[in-house]
Amino acid sequence: MKLSLTHEPARSPKAAPRRAPRTALIVDLTCRGAPAIAHRLAREGYALVLGHAPACTDAARTVSAITFAGGCARAVSIESSGEAEISRLLDLAARIFGGVDVVINNAREPVGGEADPADTVFDRYFGACHRGMLHGLNAAALRLAAGSRIVNLPAAADEASVTDSAAYLTPTAALARLTGRFAEALVPRGLIVNAIAASAHCDEAAIAEAVAMLVGADADGCNGELFDVDALIPRDAGVSA
Repeated sequence: MKLSLTHEPARSPKAAPRRAPRTALIVDLTCRGAPAIAHRLAREGYALVLGHAPACTDAARTVSAITFAGGCARAVSIESSGEAEISRLLDLAARIFGGVDVVINNAREPVGGEADPADTVFDRYFGACHRGMLHGLNAAALRLAAGSRIVNLPAAADEASVTDSAAYLTPTAALARLTGRFAEALVPRGLIVNAIAASAHCDEAAIAEAVAMLVGADADGCNGELFDVDALIPRDAGVSA
């Protein structure tokens, strides 16, 4: 599987030794694709801390499935994807597992009505894709050790409901710039920051596979990059353009 690069990379920090065992934090299990990412990282041997909304029904089921398969996972309820709540998750993970090696920085999916005005839809997705990512980046930058990785994964807009896909494309472009700027700024601290773009039509297993590749050893030279998962899916495979 080859990831499609849509952004100029930043400098990569010098490689740092990896802890064993490794720990991954998924900011919000409520988000689309997050359970699949959790299972994929568990198969790679990561211990997992899974943030989730109080009403999330997938948390206990995901933890049970990972534990049954021989993995280790802990679910933690959070009220929002705000910086204070993400900081709490990181601190808890550090206390339980001794640190965090990977942060899946996924903001909670925005909630709204199909009949909302276009401006309202745009503001909702821009907030989720940009402000939510910023909260996670700020919290992680202060707490992660050299060699750790951050993968930004924004909420996916239903492109069919938005004229010219503006609510999806504009925040994604902003995410590319945000990811690149943070990646460059965090080089001295030895942190690696990349991002994944995936539309609402993208297969969740493909997203999970892309995440696993970005946090693996084969991606040691990738930093400040935005990868388009949709570009990897053949258009004749039943996926809408």
